[in-house]
Amino acid sequence: MENPCSRQREKIAFLIAAAFSRDGACIAWPYGRNNQRGGYGKWRPQMAHRAALIIKLGRPLQKGEQAQHTCDNPPCCNGSHLIVGSHADNIRDAFARGLMTCKLPFGEMHHSAKLNESCVRFIREANTAGLNYLFLADMFKVSSVAIGKVCRRATWKKVV
Repeated sequence: MENPCSRQREKIAFLIAAAFSRDGACIAWPYGRNNQRGGYGKWRPQMAHRAALIIKLGRPLQKGEQAQHTCDNPPCCNGSHLIVGSHADNIRDAFARGLMTCKLPFGEMHHSAKLNESCVRFIREANTAGLNYLFLADMFKVSSVAIGKVCRRATWKKVV
């Protein structure tokens, strides 16, 4: 039977070598992956790429810091492919690289829409003609804030 300590030492040695690698190629974690989370390498108590970045930095990640891949390869543990960033940085980077898309319905197609394009056009014309937000809000059964946003084109921007 294999000694569990030797297996842990093997994993640690892999992470150290990967963290300080000068090779430009991805170094995929070979010991098991989390299929529910995009194929990231599993290594308790955290994911393998995060452990590799901690080893590379020589310090724990601070609250709010995350390990980000510059290679877009979740199991990669190559230290030269990992950078520190916030959750917001990670999400922004994923959108910029096309890894995440936001295909939420908008306008009339949104599930909570209370107005449609013809209502929006009427609201804008009526406000220009002098009707105030409160009157229009009562008329369309929405808040005066919603009417203000429609009139200032903060919402319904695509409606001319």
